[in-house]
Amino acid sequence: MAQQKFSLTVDLALSASRLWAALKSFYLVFPHLAPDTKDTMEVVEGMPGEEGSIVKISLGATPGGPVGAYSKEKTVRVDEEKMILVNMEIEGGHLSIGFKKWLTTTRLVPSGEKAVKMEVCVEYECDPTDPVCDMVVEQSREGISVTFKAVEVYLHSSDAFK
Repeated sequence: MAQQKFSLTVDLALSASRLWAALKSFYLVFPHLAPDTKDTMEVVEGMPGEEGSIVKISLGATPGGPVGAYSKEKTVRVDEEKMILVNMEIEGGHLSIGFKKWLTTTRLVPSGEKAVKMEVCVEYECDPTDPVCDMVVEQSREGISVTFKAVEVYLHSSDAFK
């Protein structure tokens, strides 16, 4: 197994403080991103947005998607001053399809009063000869961008986290 990583930056038209609040309470945002699915996110341990908390993401009846798929993620680091959030998959998700590690570090960098750069670095461990590894990593990279553009749209259409 080889440890690898990928990074990406997503520019969002949101204040860093508002996006930071949404990230720490993402379980409240998640249901609004794809309301037609049966996907859920629930806090199963600890306080949301704090180190040690665990959330369970369950994927429901998305057409073409895996029914019953889930992931448990643990918040392993929160740096309020630098707006850094680190989450590690501890069960299900990427770990259920052969990855040995999936650690996501998200850092917000204000780039204006109502603009932020969201820098994401994902460290993962998988068999580099397995073609599924590359496919899943590329899908994840695209999914991060799509998800946070949807967060931007949702926050612009609501008063949440103002």
